[in-house]
Amino acid sequence: LRNFDLLEQEGMDTPNTPYGKGQDLHSMLDTILKSYRSVESTGFFWDLRYKNQTYESLHFVLFCPFIKCDCVEADKLCGHYTSRGAGVKQLCRYCCCPAEQTDNPKFDSDKKNQATIQELTWNSNVAVLKSMSQQFLDNAFYRIRFGSHNRSGIHGACPTDILHGLLIGIFKYVVLLFLSQLGTKSKARSDFLALAALYGTLLHRQSDRDKPKTQFESGIDAGKHMAK
Repeated sequence: LRNFDLLEQEGMDTPNTPYGKGQDLHSMLDTILKSYRSVESTGFFWDLRYKNQTYESLHFVLFCPFIKCDCVEADKLCGHYTSRGAGVKQLCRYCCCPAEQTDNPKFDSDKKNQATIQELTWNSNVAVLKSMSQQFLDNAFYRIRFGSHNRSGIHGACPTDILHGLLIGIFKYVVLLFLSQLGTKSKARSDFLALAALYGTLLHRQSDRDKPKTQFESGIDAGKHMAK
């Protein structure tokens, strides 16, 4: 009964923290990463077997090169807003480019880095964090060692993913922009979609597995993945 009572009450207390709602995730991550941080701080010795030769007692020094995750997860790990709505000031988690300049390929913007955002958090400068579309939280990855070639930390260690970045990102917008030039009810649009469907059907049994699929049940102007 005593163990049951403990489990029943576990997690019921509201933590006394000034941080925002994103802190819950990072508090859990901080606990999960605790044992890794211990090994990271000291490294470890290992007998490495390589090309039929054993290298004894090599001292391995750990660092995190990047995080393998999708776009939504990466935003949360960086403490960036996950929304891409009209009121968001900065859409990108890597840099400080204003939302209204994201369609300008020549716009030069500073990259986000751990030191700047960490200092803003320590100083409780919520207003500036909001202007950068950053959540007010104690990021668990600020205690993890990343590459020393820059100051980005976690903010430069979350590469784009193929689904959100390409298939329903760049590829999607390229198709939509192209079709918008044809009009919504034009004969050219109808002919183009019909030819695309025909080619897709004729090629869908091609044996070269390195080629992308060409048959789309909803057509290339509909569905999440559309044509790629």
